[in-house]
Parts: sequence; structure tokens; C-alpha cells
Amino acid sequence: MVIKRHPNCKAGEMAAFIRNLVDGNIATETTSSIHDIIPGAQAVVTLNSGVGFESLLYEKPVVCLGRADYGGVAFPLRDTRTSATEMEEAFGFIMDGRPPKGHRQHLHVMLKKYQVDSRDETAFDRALLRALCIYHSENQMVL
Repeated sequence: MVIKRHPNCKAGEMAAFIRNLVDGNIATETTSSIHDIIPGAQAVVTLNSGVGFESLLYEKPVVCLGRADYGGVAFPLRDTRTSATEMEEAFGFIMDGRPPKGHRQHLHVMLKKYQVDSRDETAFDRALLRALCIYHSENQMVL
């Protein structure tokens, strides 16, 4: 198991948790780029980081410990009282080595509808205008 800590995580509890895994030879900690790590991974476990979304781009299964935009195509494992059956299901999901059905469609929608290439001024303007129109139609603004 390879662990990469979020660069902004400063929690001492997390440092201790990772140190215990490394000292027990259960895991290796790295600071490498996720783009160097993910291709060699069998699966990725994350809370709700963009790393989960990136992993889906690499067609890796993702176990999600929190709520995420890509949660519909990740295996949810959110409760600290997870049953043995749920753990077995998560392990099976990881061992399958493939993302769930529908992940490509999900990626397509996320990349084409919700993400905007900000280098393209016209695309950015259109996306902003669309967002403002949706906001206005959903929140009948009083002028």
C-alpha cells in the first residue's frame, strides 16, 4: 500500500496514523506526483479529493470515504461502523481492478458540462453565462 498525504494536511493524528502503518511495514509513504503513483495502483482510496476523479481518468476503481462529485461511480465506504460484509464488498471492488459501469459517461458529463477550460475565453464566458442563467431561473431575483 502506498500512502500520499494531502499536501495541506497538517494534522498530527494523521501523521501518527501514517507513521504506524509505515513502521508496521503495512504501507510506504510517498510525496511523488499522483500522476506517477496512480498508473501503478490497483485502486485508490480517498476521502473526497480530486485524486479520486483523477483516478477515474486512469480507469482505476475508487473507494470513497466521504461525499464527492464522483461518488456515484466510486465505492462508498463512509461509516466507521462498516460491517464485515461491506469491507468484503469493498475488497472485491478493489480486486476487480476496474471502475464501475457508467464511469466513462460520468467523466464525460463532468468534463464537458461542469468543467471549463479557462484558457479559452469564449468557453469560459459561455459557462459563466450558463451558470448565471441557471442561478437566475432557480432563484427568481427581485430587482
